[in-house]
Amino acid sequence: MNEKTRNRLAHLNADYKSVFDSPFRHFFCPILYRDEKTELCQAHVINKSFRNSDRSWTIQRADVDSFYGSLFESEFLAIQEKERQVDEIIADKDLARQLKPKFVLDGEVVEFYHSRGDMPPTHSQVTLFTQNKNVQLALKRPPEAILNTQNENWEIRIDKNINLPALVSLLKAAHLTLFHLLGYRYVQSNSGYFLGKIVLGDFFLKAQKMERGDTLGLARTHFRQFVNMVRPVLMKPCPFKGTLTDQWLYFLMNGDRPWAILISIGNSKGIRLPKVLLQKYGWGDSLVLEETEEGIFLYSNEKNKLSWQETYRAMAADREDWSDLDTTVSDGLD
Repeated sequence: MNEKTRNRLAHLNADYKSVFDSPFRHFFCPILYRDEKTELCQAHVINKSFRNSDRSWTIQRADVDSFYGSLFESEFLAIQEKERQVDEIIADKDLARQLKPKFVLDGEVVEFYHSRGDMPPTHSQVTLFTQNKNVQLALKRPPEAILNTQNENWEIRIDKNINLPALVSLLKAAHLTLFHLLGYRYVQSNSGYFLGKIVLGDFFLKAQKMERGDTLGLARTHFRQFVNMVRPVLMKPCPFKGTLTDQWLYFLMNGDRPWAILISIGNSKGIRLPKVLLQKYGWGDSLVLEETEEGIFLYSNEKNKLSWQETYRAMAADREDWSDLDTTVSDGLD
């Protein structure tokens, strides 16, 4: 452990003592809520592979940081390449490995790889012409079969789905952002415990020894219930670089009551909605986001309508004040 890491750990320990009255022995993890002797690391709050991102870091358990970094953040990084041309992606071996472009012939995938000259006689060499260079590829089809398809319908598809990696990565970044800014006061709070221990920590403990495929399958089930905690924001309230850099976050208000907070993570934004609010409006796993002149309108895409009986019961329970209609009633209907 280098001096910078030791100093940061000592600072966190002093903060922990100020909140919990006694210091931790090794390191109290804000995700597992455990104080254990284990390998620690300098963990960037936002993955450092994101170009031009804030470079703030904190102390984390190496096993937890590596787990989320390799399974989810590495996949989420693909969002940076969304403006790339298809030929650029195919020509770059690293990008091709990350984004997995496919050659498709009349709906059937034709596998390919970058050719180094030698290839089996059952494979066909083709040249991809790009602006910067020509790239030699090998299609896993015999040459005569490829020649017979010159007039057929060829496509190149890139259909990588990063919804799950984005959700998990943004939740972790939001949690570490608040931990970095607020320290163990945040860890002690109900919201810190919920996002850190229940959302992120419990999943790690269940999945840490699973095979990759089983881990991702469990992740789809575990994180589905938290999907409404992250939402895209179409319009920035004002230009700012991010919560880590500017130390700003926004409260979304309903009158004088806050109902969510907006944490800016690099070029991504997330809205955290309280569970009570989601239950109140019957919002499930997905919402429709509509931009209007008045602002952003969120509503459920499920067609749940009350029966007349249910409507009457709901109206009676609301005890709404109708006294403002007295003047209208007295006016009559001329």
